[in-house]
Amino acid sequence: MNGLRIGVITHNYPLRASESKDAGKFIYNFAQKLSEKVEVVEVFCPNYTGKKEKYKKVPVTWFKWGGGSEKFGNWGIFSLRSIYLFFNLWLVGNKEIEKFVKKNKINYLLCFWNFPAGLWGMHIKKKLGIPYVTWALGSDIYVFPKLPIIKQLTQIILKGADKCYGNSYDICKAIKKLAGIKAEFLPTSNPIDIVKSKRPNFQKNIFNFLFLGRSEKVKGPDILIEAVSKLAEKRKDFLVTMIGGGSLIDQLKQSVQELNISKNVNVLGYIEDQTVVNGYLIDSDALVIPSRSESFPLVITEALQTGLPIIGSNVGDMPHVVKKYGLGYIFQSRDPQKLARVMEQMMRYGKGMRKKKRKLMGELYKGFQLDTVVNRLVSYAQSLV
Repeated sequence: MNGLRIGVITHNYPLRASESKDAGKFIYNFAQKLSEKVEVVEVFCPNYTGKKEKYKKVPVTWFKWGGGSEKFGNWGIFSLRSIYLFFNLWLVGNKEIEKFVKKNKINYLLCFWNFPAGLWGMHIKKKLGIPYVTWALGSDIYVFPKLPIIKQLTQIILKGADKCYGNSYDICKAIKKLAGIKAEFLPTSNPIDIVKSKRPNFQKNIFNFLFLGRSEKVKGPDILIEAVSKLAEKRKDFLVTMIGGGSLIDQLKQSVQELNISKNVNVLGYIEDQTVVNGYLIDSDALVIPSRSESFPLVITEALQTGLPIIGSNVGDMPHVVKKYGLGYIFQSRDPQKLARVMEQMMRYGKGMRKKKRKLMGELYKGFQLDTVVNRLVSYAQSLV
């Protein structure tokens, strides 16, 4: 075993291994795989209210910072409360991460994601000389730098990092534009256990669409609801199942009732049981990703594993991946009318597409396998320590 003692720095780690929501699921899976390759992996994360699992394979330091249960990514970025919470999280985190690094003899920091974890990585490099790398998601580059102070901080974080990764080609280009440095594409992915699945009770004579993501504005679930209402004027033989928690859940359910499309939309919300989610991935006919802003959606890697055709908006890497390999259809983002049209097109050709592209999608997924991604990162870490 090499001498790498890696600190995984994040603001978003699942309280329990069974949690299946957002990017925290990927960080958990990544940390587990990483621990098989290096001497030590320890996680550093803000303490959120809620019952936590006592992790043994990869221990977690939940540092107290005065916040509640709401994670950084869900804050309203323009509110005074969020500004207060941010500076409190940053300053307390700086003190606590020094204790964390010294106690666990960490010699390499991996920051999930660029912001705010990169702030703590930057602090430790300055104080203790320990290298840090950042890994950027869409919000790191597309959302947070819209604020003047955050933009400057992000540029400093990126320039100070020993290496910068981005989870899409589009993000890597954006990092170059923002900070003038080169970032390397390193994909995020979620392995799913196809064998462990609970299959949904779908009607076989209709077309089943799946939305799997956070019910937040950036992910466009409201756009999908509008598209369904337009498609339902022409076709009735389809169902859209929506899985994922978020602040828009009640609004989405209300819209379904107001538009009288309850027979065509099933808003399930958050499902913790991954075997249930796996069942929907396996038995659905197509995946819909109607995002307003996106880098490389994790759910695409889940679709690749199950051979699920994809409808995606023309943001981030989706046009590159979906169009290049003929995995589905792309529509103009924020346009429910155009989304309705491609959904109707998918209803005609989707089942045949799935049979035709299943083998190709399986081959494509090999480049996103967790083991491959971890090996790339470990190889670079060894060159620094």
